Amino acid sequence: MAQCKLQRLEAARNALSQCAEIIEKKLPKPESGDLGGDWRDWIIAHALLTEAENLFGAAPAGPNSSRSINK
Repeated sequence: MAQCKLQRLEAARNALSQCAEIIEKKLPKPESGDLGGDWRDWIIAHALLTEAENLFGAAPAGPNSSRSINK
């Protein structure tokens, strides 16, 4: 989000894409029924991802999406 505010849009898109990929690969899926002991971190990570996506005017990817943010 800082990169976006500094008008470094390509760097911001790359960071956002990496973030979405990490969340998709590393965090538990909601349909598993168990978000683990760090469920608060899961919520925070998804909230921050949604906030960052909103900076680009993109619809939030959702917890199961693997779409790229790069345009």
